[in-house]
Amino acid sequence: MKIGKDLRGLIGSCAAVLTAVCLLGATPNVGRAQNPVPSSVLIFPAHIDGAANNPSAKLTQKLLTDALRKSVSRLGIGAVIYDKNLPSIQRAVQESEKGIKADEAAAGPGDDMTKAKRLADVSGAPEYIVAIVEDYKYDAKSRTATFNLSLSRSSVADGPINNVANKQSGAAPADVAPSRQEGSAIVRAVEVAADQGILQLYPDVRIPETHMKPVKKRTSAEKYAVPGFLIGLGVLFFSTR
Repeated sequence: MKIGKDLRGLIGSCAAVLTAVCLLGATPNVGRAQNPVPSSVLIFPAHIDGAANNPSAKLTQKLLTDALRKSVSRLGIGAVIYDKNLPSIQRAVQESEKGIKADEAAAGPGDDMTKAKRLADVSGAPEYIVAIVEDYKYDAKSRTATFNLSLSRSSVADGPINNVANKQSGAAPADVAPSRQEGSAIVRAVEVAADQGILQLYPDVRIPETHMKPVKKRTSAEKYAVPGFLIGLGVLFFSTR
């Protein structure tokens, strides 16, 4: 019957429209797969000018690098901090792979992105993160440590993926002994800096709220960072006498 044919034609037309809508709706998802979350990432120690001879900068470098590793791990991504003793790096030095020399492997890339890519490549990491700290300052009056942090996320295969830059600060509690206030302020600044920066580098991934730690009067890192800070000051003092 004519009515039956018209009804079947209408149903067919609706199905075709629905199929087209579904396909169009799915198209944007293709772009999201361009930079998938990697299974692992290599984190280079934070670069800070003069860190070798400055206990405050050295402490900031160590604590920030470790904080970045923890923030990446909370995203479910394997995080490895670069070290010249990594088996892949040692093998590359021994075999002169990609021209990697022992002194270059020991020093790390610093703020040289070309070296960072070469070292990440021989390490076998799909992605790597470079952190650069500038303008570190500590104000004893306000017990506040401040610095500018730049983070870059790059793929060994495809190059730069994302870059972020933020000004960071952390204030020590008033009840902390004056000799320990700078170390306490650094701890608080790097913990916020790491979580904020990593979330910006990986915008499609979120740290579960259950893993977000509230600010406390004392953090576990401060128990180790402050004594280390004081020891570093002592070593620097006696080495210059």
